[in-house]
Amino acid sequence: MMNNCHDPQVRTLREMQSVIFDKDWLRTADLDQPLYLMYRDCVLPHDKKIAQEIEVRYDITVLLPVRLGREYNKTKGHYHSEYKPGLCYPELYQVLEGQAHVLLQRRSGATISDVVLVIAQEGQIVLVPPNYGHITINPSEKTLKMANWVSTRVQSFYEPFEQKGGGAYFELCDGQLVPNVRYGALPRLRVIPAQEYPELGLRHGRPIYDLIQTPERLRFLSFPDSFTSD
Repeated sequence: MMNNCHDPQVRTLREMQSVIFDKDWLRTADLDQPLYLMYRDCVLPHDKKIAQEIEVRYDITVLLPVRLGREYNKTKGHYHSEYKPGLCYPELYQVLEGQAHVLLQRRSGATISDVVLVIAQEGQIVLVPPNYGHITINPSEKTLKMANWVSTRVQSFYEPFEQKGGGAYFELCDGQLVPNVRYGALPRLRVIPAQEYPELGLRHGRPIYDLIQTPERLRFLSFPDSFTSD
């Protein structure tokens, strides 16, 4: 599948400095160290027309098995643009290799109203609901490979995470989940296993790439007002 992708965008530590928890480690770390690779638009040639018609893109992200000092490797974190006022686009992920912890945080005005850490094993799906920012964490010594479907209409906004120095919580290598004091008051972090969404035709173990064969199941990504899950 990755043979169909464009050359990856490489995210280095230099680009991640603003969201790192362990500032002591960061002072002497190699800023050119690659942390993860983002392969965009990996749809197979014979599926490109369908993907364009329903305005979706299939990507693969590879998080390397490195540590950020006291913290696990992670993505920078971003929010999605709005489909209409008050409703942002969702995104669908699946763990292809390794294990993933996905931090989801919902903004309500200037505050965070909900924070969830989703634990996902190989083959399991993670749905980022509308209006949630998200960070993917690699909590292991193995490479984490994630696939995702997302609307091509989406713009990603990294600035809210950069301005707060990371997500609402940091997951450290010793198992601690540390609240980010720059957010002020935060709701309790909920830790849950990855969920299935049968009402959307989404179940663990089924390659999410195959959803392109039933494109109506991907429609909610570009038209989230049809989104029915909490």
